[in-house]
Parts: sequence; C-alpha cells; structure tokens
Amino acid sequence: MLRAVLVVLLSVGLALPALAQSQATTGSIEGTIVDTSGGVLPGVTVTITNTDAGAGRSVVTNESGLYRALLLPLGTYRIVVELPGFKKFEQVGLSLSAGQTAVVNATLTVGQVSEVIRVSAEPPVTEPAKIDLGRTITNAEFKNLPLVSRNSFNFGLLQPNVTGYENTEFGATRVSANGSQMRTN
Repeated sequence: MLRAVLVVLLSVGLALPALAQSQATTGSIEGTIVDTSGGVLPGVTVTITNTDAGAGRSVVTNESGLYRALLLPLGTYRIVVELPGFKKFEQVGLSLSAGQTAVVNATLTVGQVSEVIRVSAEPPVTEPAKIDLGRTITNAEFKNLPLVSRNSFNFGLLQPNVTGYENTEFGATRVSANGSQMRTN
C-alpha cells in the first residue's frame, strides 16, 4: 500500500515540471544598437515595457552593442533606447506572441537627451533564425498576379524575407531568403 502511494506521488511529481513547460508562453526581444556611422554602442540602456500589464525590464547592451530580454510575457511592448549624448529612440506597439523572438535594432543619432525619435508603426517582425516562414499562393492569386517576364520564379519574391534580382545568364531569378548569399539558397 505504501509502495503504491509512493509510486503515485512520484509520478505526479515528475509530471508537474513537464506540464509547466508545455504551458510556458513567453517570447523574447533582442537587437543591436548602433550609431549613425554603424559603430556599435555598448552600455546603452534598453527599457522594455509591457503596455498591457505595465511591467517593465531594463537591459544594457554588451561590448558588441547587443541586448537580449528573454522570457517576456506575451503582449504589446514599448521599447525605449537611451544613452547620454544621443537622442532617445522609442518604439511602441510591438506585439509579442508565443515562442517569438522579435528583433528590434536601433540607430541612435547624436543630439540632446530631450529629443526623442519615436517609431509608432510596428514593422514586420523578421526572424532570421527561423526558416519556416511561407505561404501557399492560391489558384486565383496565381491567375491574377502579373507575370510580365513569364518567369514563375518571381512568385518566390512574394514571401517574407525574400529578395532577388533578374539573372540574364539562365533567365531565372536569383533569390536570397533570410539574408543568405545568393548562391547558398
């Protein structure tokens, strides 16, 4: 009897961490802070505030100008980047979903601390580490989209994080996805 109770308690004790992990719903925000010449800025204070809950967290950039805020609750965020001698950078309306790593880079310009650069529109969040972005083009889209060059490779340019240019050698479009070099895709 005691053995059965111990087995049940042990089973429940081992299942609770797995249950807690499966219900973890967090995201993260990271990025690089540079000046207008492209030089990295270490020691920059980045304040990340959840506008839904009012909770905030401050992180400081490392020697490479990188910052990372992990395990953030889901919601809408406001990011404020400050360094004495530079204009303050502010971005509002950044939505963070489960498992997402939002990349928010900022360029600080020299100026008064009282001046603020405010970004109010949410840019599309690109995740260079993820390769599962994509969508299926419907039959109606395929028929209605202009295909001036008669080259079906141009439909790849409709996807997020994809750029390209016309290749005169073989008539096919050179495509680059997620910032990779043209010949490695």
